[in-house]
Parts: sequence; C-alpha cells; structure tokens
Amino acid sequence: MATDEQKQEQAARELLIQQRRQVDAVQAAALKEPYTPAGWEPWRTAAAELDAAITEHAARFDVGRLGLSQDVLSRAKALTPAQ
Repeated sequence: MATDEQKQEQAARELLIQQRRQVDAVQAAALKEPYTPAGWEPWRTAAAELDAAITEHAARFDVGRLGLSQDVLSRAKALTPAQ
C-alpha cells in the first residue's frame, strides 16, 4: 500500500504531466506560425516553468530529475493516462 508521501508524489507528478501537455500545446501553436521571438516566447516561458517545476519536484520528493523528466515526457505523450 502506498504511503501518504507516495500518494502526494504521484498526485504532484500528475500535475507535471498536465503541465507538459500544456507546453506541447503551446509549442504546437508556436510552430504553426513563422518564427518570431515574440511568437515563441510563450513556448519558451512554459518550457522554463516546467523545467523549474520538475527540478523542484525532484528535490522535494528526493527522486532523480532525469528519470522524472523522462517519465513525465513519456506519460504526457501517451494516449491514455497511466494507471
């Protein structure tokens, strides 16, 4: 059975997955238009915020940052949420 901390970590990880999907949506919108620094700024900002959130999560829950980042990416790209 999962501990409270494990449940908290999983819930926080789900938020990171949602945030990654939002970054992907902003990226897709940016790539539909010709490049301009202003046009890509929302994508860069969203990606930087996600990067900071992953770093904070890894430190808070004492998990590896690289593994966390890879898990978030793969689960965000999955067609159905992981159980």
